[in-house]
Amino acid sequence: MRVFRLFLGLLIITMLGSSVLAAPTLTYPRVTPTTGDSGTSFTFTVHYVGDEPVLMELYLGDQAHSMQEVDPSDDNYTDGKDYYFESQLSEGTTIYYFKMTIAPGEEVRTTASTVHVGSGDFGFDHLDVVLAVSFFVPVAIIGLWLFKKFSRDMKEILDELKSK
Repeated sequence: MRVFRLFLGLLIITMLGSSVLAAPTLTYPRVTPTTGDSGTSFTFTVHYVGDEPVLMELYLGDQAHSMQEVDPSDDNYTDGKDYYFESQLSEGTTIYYFKMTIAPGEEVRTTASTVHVGSGDFGFDHLDVVLAVSFFVPVAIIGLWLFKKFSRDMKEILDELKSK
C-alpha cells in the first residue's frame, strides 16, 4: 500500500510538474544590428519555451507585429523555439518588446528595450567625431615625431657615453 501511494504521488507530480514547474518563458530577446539608419533591415528575435502559443508578437512602440517561426517544422515548444521579425524602422529611438499569448488572458512579455535609427546622413550629428579626429591626428603625429627625435637623441647620448 505504501509503494502504491508513493507511485501515485510521483505520477501526480509528474503530470502536474510540466505545467507547474515549466512556466512559459521568453528568453534571449534581441535586435540585430543594434543601430542603423532608415535603410537598415533590423531582425528581432526571441526564444520561447512552454506550451504551444496562440500568438507570438513583437511590439514596436504601440504597434503589434506577428512573428515568424525560425523553423516551422519544429513543433516541440518544450525544448524551445525561436521566432523572428524583420523590418526597416523610421528615424529615431523605438521601444520594443516581445509578447506571447498562450491562451486568452495568459501572456508572457519581455522587458522593453530600445533600438536607435539614425538619419544615415553625415552631417552635424557626427561633428563631435570630426572635431575629435581633426584634433587627435595632428597631435598624434607631432607626438610620434617628438618621440622619434627624443629616441634618436638618447641613442646618440648613450653611444657617446659608451665610447668614453
